[in-house]
Amino acid sequence: MSLSPGVRLGPYEIVTPLGAGGMGEVYRATDPRLRREVAIKILPAGLANAPERLHRFEQEALAAASLNHPNILAVYDIGVHPSTSSGQATPYLVSELLEGVTLRETLESGSVPVRKALDYAVQIANGLAAAHEKGIVHRDLKPENLFVTRDGRIKILDFGLAKLTQTEPAPADVSNLVTGMQKTEPGMIVGTVGYMSPEQVRGAAADHRSDIFSFAVVLYELLSGRRPFAGPSAVETMSAILTQDPVDLVGRDRPVPPALDRIIRRCLEKSPEQRFQSARDLAFNLEALSTDSAARTAAAEPSASGGRRSRALPAMVVGLLVVAAAAVGFLASSRLGGPRSPTFTRLTLRRGTVQSARFAADGQTIVYSAAWQGRAPEVFSMRVGSTESRSLELIGARILSLSPAGDMAVRLSNGTLARAPLAGGSPREIVEHVLDAAWAPDGSTLAVVRTAGGRRRLEFPPGTVLYETAGSISDLAVAPDGASIVFAEAPPGIGPVLSIGLIDVRGARRTVSTGWRAIHGIVWPRPGGEILFAASRTLYGAGTIYGITPAGRLREVTKVPGDLNLYDALPDGRMLLGRADVRLEARGLTAGDSRERDLSWFDFTGLSDLTPDGRTILMTEDGEAGLHVYLRKTDGSPAVQLGEGGAFGLSPDQRSVIVARLGSGLGILPVGAGDFRFIPHPGFDGYLWANWFPDGKRLLVAASEAGHGLRLYVETADGSDRHPLAPEGIIIQTGARAISPDGMVVAALQNGRIVLCPVEGGQPRPLAGLAPGDFPSGWSADGRSLYVFRRDELPTRVFRVDVATGRKDLWKEVGPSDASGVTGIGHLLITPDGVSYVYNYVRSLSDLYLVEGLK
Repeated sequence: MSLSPGVRLGPYEIVTPLGAGGMGEVYRATDPRLRREVAIKILPAGLANAPERLHRFEQEALAAASLNHPNILAVYDIGVHPSTSSGQATPYLVSELLEGVTLRETLESGSVPVRKALDYAVQIANGLAAAHEKGIVHRDLKPENLFVTRDGRIKILDFGLAKLTQTEPAPADVSNLVTGMQKTEPGMIVGTVGYMSPEQVRGAAADHRSDIFSFAVVLYELLSGRRPFAGPSAVETMSAILTQDPVDLVGRDRPVPPALDRIIRRCLEKSPEQRFQSARDLAFNLEALSTDSAARTAAAEPSASGGRRSRALPAMVVGLLVVAAAAVGFLASSRLGGPRSPTFTRLTLRRGTVQSARFAADGQTIVYSAAWQGRAPEVFSMRVGSTESRSLELIGARILSLSPAGDMAVRLSNGTLARAPLAGGSPREIVEHVLDAAWAPDGSTLAVVRTAGGRRRLEFPPGTVLYETAGSISDLAVAPDGASIVFAEAPPGIGPVLSIGLIDVRGARRTVSTGWRAIHGIVWPRPGGEILFAASRTLYGAGTIYGITPAGRLREVTKVPGDLNLYDALPDGRMLLGRADVRLEARGLTAGDSRERDLSWFDFTGLSDLTPDGRTILMTEDGEAGLHVYLRKTDGSPAVQLGEGGAFGLSPDQRSVIVARLGSGLGILPVGAGDFRFIPHPGFDGYLWANWFPDGKRLLVAASEAGHGLRLYVETADGSDRHPLAPEGIIIQTGARAISPDGMVVAALQNGRIVLCPVEGGQPRPLAGLAPGDFPSGWSADGRSLYVFRRDELPTRVFRVDVATGRKDLWKEVGPSDASGVTGIGHLLITPDGVSYVYNYVRSLSDLYLVEGLK
């Protein structure tokens, strides 16, 4: 069929046709409700009633709609137009409207430069990684399904052949659809000849590694202008895929870096077991290659005049290391004063999160904490040169430090510091309320960071306070001579600037370096040597290792793409690094839904508030896209950006948002037209939390005044009047719905326990029946009950607690079905009627690497 301009499909009005293919016709259309242009895809005439085509069309919508990634086409809606002039129902899919060309159109002019091909490849691999981590395999990757927008961004299109390898329980109306998607008839060939993997050609089961093969075919064609497997007929092409190796890219008329050629060849292995085992690792290799100047200049691409640009290679060497059949090496560069080839060996091969790692005194034993396959964290030991790990039976514990004598300092799940022998034995508890710890070089005592009254204390030895702050202290490292301690420090508030501090045993403190947005690990490996740390001056990630002298002389040691954690280093230059993909995700269940919906927008979606009807969430995106405030409907509609900053709470009339902005402080941002209005807070150092009272005229603010700890204040919305609500040390859990519906009581935390603070004055009283670690989530509509949960369990049990009697009733268990890389729930917001809820969790998928050659 062909739709004319002005025809409506549901709420959408057709503007003009954009194109057609085997899977459907595409039109430009407008959505008058949101005043934006969209793309609408419908089934071709005569196929709307074909069960297989309809199934594949619905399959594309279901697969693509579950993905939210900048390199994947965003799907907004799906529907069925009741009838057309022919009397036939019209299924349609609504997506973002793209401006640009497909890779096929790009290839009509021949191959593309190496640097541009690498850029495209990294984006495609990242998009595939996001899909694969959701259990979705594309199965038809080819240049026609890869779109280049006008700003150079790649978008993966057409998940019509996608296969859901993991599915959550589906509602009744799509149960048959999900079953159908999981089943592919044996011997059925699905895909496009020339881009199929060997297993697709054979009609065998094809998993995510099939996409990796097809990806390499596309990349090969981008670099050479021709496909690696091509024959005069489809049969001969399929035979080449099964039996032949492609022509070398290195040494052709457009030379390709050997490291890139090796990456492609590994992806094109006939056996899936010999390819990269994840698109995430593939993306990491490509990113490392694309960011290293040696790889860029080695291409020696033609200049505009037809000659070749020739540059001397810098003092760096890119190495690609394959460490085992299932292990993945990756690339890095070093700036240590001369040509070096640092080697990166992947030590852990399971799906989950590495939390910390330390070398033992022999330099050959490694002790690390990790949570694999959604299970509780454990402490493991392994030997260098082996990929096998042994559990030390410390469930829920985290290794903080390891003494020369083999004594482990571990943080138990209840926040208590314990000492345990590496050789085996039960841990002995030492100190409570500990966040971090580090052994002195002689193994005689520990430096610790503890919480007390809402403040952080650096103690050395435990009990002797060297330094105290209302902000945070982390990443302790005791100097090799035991005379001083280095640590990361941040003031309270949104997006603080981090510093590296140095304090001696007498308490004399100074700042070694400042201006950092992320610090992920500090070590001090050699007497008289540099302090090493992983850090970034941007808001997200820490992809660079730096060295700095105690006097403040800074240098870059090595840089790799991604988010790094520096766990430990030895005097001989060996390091333990963690490479992580960290995302803050959001899910929720609202009235009328039978299962939870993924409400994540970008890569770090922080939940700030939920409207009482459960229809709208207030979010803060705090990842690579920057720090911005968004509103989003819980039906999965696209988020709407309101402005810069970190959001705290939505006003009762839903017209204003309390926002903290970097460098500006706290203020009010209108939801509609208007400007950000700064609220003066003289004397405040930083803000932990803020929200509206039900009257819409007052604010509850958790902040710290100069020289004091965190405290709760009640103030007017214009900042003209302010008074403290409770003593120092009583804080609000970020994101909680803390204020009772009548505005008379605030649920807060004191020494880890929930207390109820009367707004009109009086002493806070503990809420009976609860234990340390129980967090408030929100009030019932009548104000008689409080919802509480624990952040350290997964799934978390949510209880409804009677505030008068302390009686606890289990309300619900909440948590993502795929718990890999998730260790707990961060924020949980529940509507007063108890019908709708949304929650946050961090998903950190990481691996441990041994690095050698970086002295």
